Amino acid sequence: MSQDSLISKLEELDRLFTDIGKQMEDPAIASDPQKIVQLSMEHSQLSRIVTPYREYKKLVDDSDQAQMILDDPESDADMRDSRTRSSTNSNRKSKKRSKSSRDCSS
Repeated sequence: MSQDSLISKLEELDRLFTDIGKQMEDPAIASDPQKIVQLSMEHSQLSRIVTPYREYKKLVDDSDQAQMILDDPESDADMRDSRTRSSTNSNRKSKKRSKSSRDCSS
């Protein structure tokens, strides 16, 4: 099985999982105990596949976004500027705390 066909199968299961969740919220189905039990069992079984797949998709998306930042030469300068500002502000706060603690101990 190729990766594309595996991903498309997982996408199909994800859609089915979402659809079953919506069906379970339908008052007409919720009033049918046999149907709700059947849907709940199917939803539970699918969650064992869909939940890790959704986590995988999020990790892939996060990784893609991080790679885009790394590949963008302008973002590197922005990140450096941001770190410099953060470091400068941190140093100022540290100096104020240090001075304040010396003043209190005198």
